[in-house]
Amino acid sequence: SVNHNILFRFLDAPPDKWSKRDGVALVMGKPESLLSHGAVFVNMEGEIFVEGHRTTTQLPPLGKGSDATLDVEVVSERKVRVTVGCRDRQATYDLRVKNHDLDDMRVLSTLRFAAFFEEEGWKLLVE
Repeated sequence: SVNHNILFRFLDAPPDKWSKRDGVALVMGKPESLLSHGAVFVNMEGEIFVEGHRTTTQLPPLGKGSDATLDVEVVSERKVRVTVGCRDRQATYDLRVKNHDLDDMRVLSTLRFAAFFEEEGWKLLVE
């Protein structure tokens, strides 16, 4: 299997100025929003949304000084496993791949890491 991971380190954040739409995500293709099909989204409150649906798992809130990790494993041409984490908590979800004719590397090429913030003043280190 093919794996990929990314770390979002929040170096600075506007104090108490974020909305529930602010956060980081893994998206497949070019979705309409970070809360749509093919996306795993974590907002600043630590709420996790998979394909637009809120999960029962809650991560610690994100903010200045915190890290969020997204680890991706291509399980098959039909499934991608995404593990999201913050501090000592993590959760793993499986996403279905729409195009079943892709090999592992082509599946990875359809994935994008994303961050969205409505207000200015955010500083992220991405590794």
